Amino acid sequence: MEGGLWLQYGAPNAFNHHQIFCDYDPQLGWQLKPNVSQRRVTPEYDHVETINADGFRDRRRERAKTPQTRRIAVLGDSFVEGYSVGDEQTFTRALERKYTTAARRPVEVFNLGVGGYSTDQQLLLWRNKGRQLRP
Repeated sequence: MEGGLWLQYGAPNAFNHHQIFCDYDPQLGWQLKPNVSQRRVTPEYDHVETINADGFRDRRRERAKTPQTRRIAVLGDSFVEGYSVGDEQTFTRALERKYTTAARRPVEVFNLGVGGYSTDQQLLLWRNKGRQLRP
């Protein structure tokens, strides 16, 4: 039955997502490709996904942290990455808007989510890239 569905409708969307947005990584298994922006159109959604130069589902960010800015890093899987929503609809962007308004100062919420990542991969991502952001 599954084979028939593949023949009728093609490969599952997750496979296409990984082809477009992911590269092999010897330590993590896969990672998001830096500097990729792609419009995704499926029967369920139509949006743009952007991966920044650091390989995060986020807009371009400055490495240097200003003294008045607070930073938060959010690790996770496809729910954090925002697999099926546009860039401005990810919950990390919503948190950033809410916290910046409430704190009356800049708050940056970094989206370190990668679809399919488990806790061990999230820990390695934190050690390799996340803590360098000084959240």
